[in-house]
Amino acid sequence: AAGVAGTLTGSPSQDSSDLPATVELVRADASAGCTDEGAGMAELVHDIAPAAAIAFATANPSQAAFATAITALCSAPVNATVVVDDISYFAEPMYQDGIIAQAAAACVASGVPFYSAHGNDANNGFRQNFLDINAAIDDQAGPPTGNDLHNWGWGAGTIRDGFIAVTLAAGDQLLVNLQWNQPFDSVSAGAGSQIDMDLYIAPTPDVAGLQTPLAKSIATQGTTGAPAGDAFEFASHTNNTGMTQTVYVAVDHFAGSQTTIPQNAATPVELRLIFMSLPSTSSVQGITDGSSAFGGPTAFGHTMAAGVSAVSAVPWFDTAAFDPTYLPTASTDPERFSSRGGALTIQFDNTGAYAPRSSFEPDISAVDGNNTRFFGGSDINLGGAFGEPDGFPNFFGTSAAAPNAAAVAALIRQRNSALTPAQVNTALESTAIDITGFRAAAGDDDVTGIGLIDANAAITSVTPPADLAITNTDSPDPVAVGNNVTYTITVTNNGPTSPATGVVLTDTLDASVTFVSATPSQGAACVRAGVTLTCNLGNVSTATPATVSIVVKANAVGTINNTATVAGTES
Repeated sequence: AAGVAGTLTGSPSQDSSDLPATVELVRADASAGCTDEGAGMAELVHDIAPAAAIAFATANPSQAAFATAITALCSAPVNATVVVDDISYFAEPMYQDGIIAQAAAACVASGVPFYSAHGNDANNGFRQNFLDINAAIDDQAGPPTGNDLHNWGWGAGTIRDGFIAVTLAAGDQLLVNLQWNQPFDSVSAGAGSQIDMDLYIAPTPDVAGLQTPLAKSIATQGTTGAPAGDAFEFASHTNNTGMTQTVYVAVDHFAGSQTTIPQNAATPVELRLIFMSLPSTSSVQGITDGSSAFGGPTAFGHTMAAGVSAVSAVPWFDTAAFDPTYLPTASTDPERFSSRGGALTIQFDNTGAYAPRSSFEPDISAVDGNNTRFFGGSDINLGGAFGEPDGFPNFFGTSAAAPNAAAVAALIRQRNSALTPAQVNTALESTAIDITGFRAAAGDDDVTGIGLIDANAAITSVTPPADLAITNTDSPDPVAVGNNVTYTITVTNNGPTSPATGVVLTDTLDASVTFVSATPSQGAACVRAGVTLTCNLGNVSTATPATVSIVVKANAVGTINNTATVAGTES
């Protein structure tokens, strides 16, 4: 049942073989109106990695629930080997790791590669150092007087510089996310924001518009020496006029420093404003097109967590394997909606202390627009090219790219399960195809990262583990008390990797015997510590096994046990 743990069987996607026969539900979603997007993501994973077992945990209904779901997937009894998500909460911090980011980073630190959708907000945002429109006056008026608005730099020399014009088509919804470089009290209790800003959506770009706004967000934050609240404001407005409407977004500095942050006198007060999920029929002043030369960055949240791989999107049919000449350029282009990243800084640690950590996003790109049985938009019409339309919906967005990337990571771990998350990502990134089309650039860029995943190249770049086997024989058997017995331990490399490097044999002696000697056929002399012998054998090829002869004296009547294990760098 929805909302509970269990094993999913017999769903339509399973009956059509688009999902495994069993899917582990760590926690399903009982919320009304759910679209079952997780099942759509799982179908994409199953298409690429059909042997992979799949577990699902909902990210709803809160950041705390999301963080708990990540922890559950990355630990016993689930013990996922790859994790992917496509959810973000508007209130995830931009300048500090929130609880979701902390859970994701801990998952990676435990040895699990983590892939996250980079976001679909294109370049629809601003990042600027705060600039008071009238530095001569600092007030805390409510409603605002206009004297402490942020100056967006339009050059008007009037209060108009404090407003961003946003034009909305009939029915368009505007979602505005404002944050500034201060910690969140919800993350680091008692060490919240020491700067207070407010957000307004006004009908006109003047004081009158601020006094009668269409929407506003004026949550309480602190001031210098008196931290309080989260450095976050969020406001929304829907154009219900039945015609095109232009509204004006303003940021008012209410309290605290206007120049540098209290935690570090060398760091200017910075703000980020993102227009979330902005409809394509809307336009924002200053963001003249989708090029990275205008607007952004819009990446934030747990995609910036340490070790997490943020995944951007490239339409499959615009790649070199199909037809890269699809518009807008003759080269492969990323999706227009893929969020812009670039050089970003997490400025505060989990305690709220100033401890900057740099991050460049996204990390990599994967294709989107794949078929699913039920989830996605309409069936894309390519005029019959590559079989489209084909009667199945196509799943677009970084929400589709992320599971495609995770599925390739699963295949890499299937080839060598000993790889760390960093090693898996190195395989993906070192073999990636550079994307240079519209909004992208040669090399590591702020829209496609290091490039597009080449699954075959990434998988074949990984060295599979060596299959090391042991045989252990003893002579004489039985042995008389007071006499010696010799154990001959043979280590064989059954491939496919040859030679296996860093091969170490560990032998545990029976407590009743007396150690006499240990002679390896290669490598260094064996080292004894109590009843444990450690023999560093070096490299072992498939052609030449290595042996260790261990001699002990039998001291008592009864069974004598001897246990040997072997491990190598590639095993």
